[in-house]
Amino acid sequence: MRYRGKIDRGEFAATSTEIGFDPVWSERIFLASQRKLDGEAYVRIWRRGEIDEQTLNEHLTGLFFTSEDIHALKKATEFFPSPIDLVRFAVREVYNETIRARFNLDEDISPTYLSEAAKAGLPDTQARNYWASHWVLPSVNQGFEMLHRGVIEEDDLDLLLKALDIVPFWRDRLKEISYRPYTRVDVRRMHKLGILTTGQVDTAYRDLGYDAEKAENMTRFTLAYNTDSDTGVTRSNVIKAYKMGLFGTARLRTLLS
Repeated sequence: MRYRGKIDRGEFAATSTEIGFDPVWSERIFLASQRKLDGEAYVRIWRRGEIDEQTLNEHLTGLFFTSEDIHALKKATEFFPSPIDLVRFAVREVYNETIRARFNLDEDISPTYLSEAAKAGLPDTQARNYWASHWVLPSVNQGFEMLHRGVIEEDDLDLLLKALDIVPFWRDRLKEISYRPYTRVDVRRMHKLGILTTGQVDTAYRDLGYDAEKAENMTRFTLAYNTDSDTGVTRSNVIKAYKMGLFGTARLRTLLS
């Protein structure tokens, strides 16, 4: 009745006396019978700043936790990253302090974020790991573009491909196809100048996506096209190619002879 507000403390004590109970012990029994939160609930409200640590310890002691158990409960209820998150930390180089510093992965971290993360049970270290792994990465093609323009080194590209979860088997192969192949006009001209052999012409057409049969036909076309005396290479084109460094002096003399 007292729990439900039907009688107050005084009425409770008086009634206890009337029925033969010591009012002091009745009060103690009443207090002992009050429902308590479980240990984890007290830890959660402590982390959220609703009670201080001393009050937390008092509540847990009242639930028959020893000091060792209280310490263990605080550790056991800390949030720990999932296996998927741990993999993400690893591939994003969160655990590599050198790369972490080089890529500024801890930049712009918010004190408010750290405070709120602590309320959710994240230790400071894990909260910082989540932050370091949250950045949006350049795409694969953007990585290739930066490499081709000399903005990054190949080692940097390798780190990006790893962070993008590209399977190791494919990384070098993707790098190989990131470079532009010769155009059909390039192939004809370089073959005419003797820069490309017949076999290299066939390979160049395959690089453009032609299958074996079509690449062979395109090679035959190129050979025939370049044999036609009406499509001979002009002196100006030869000299231009020489200045571009496509062949040496000996080849220049042969072509101009």
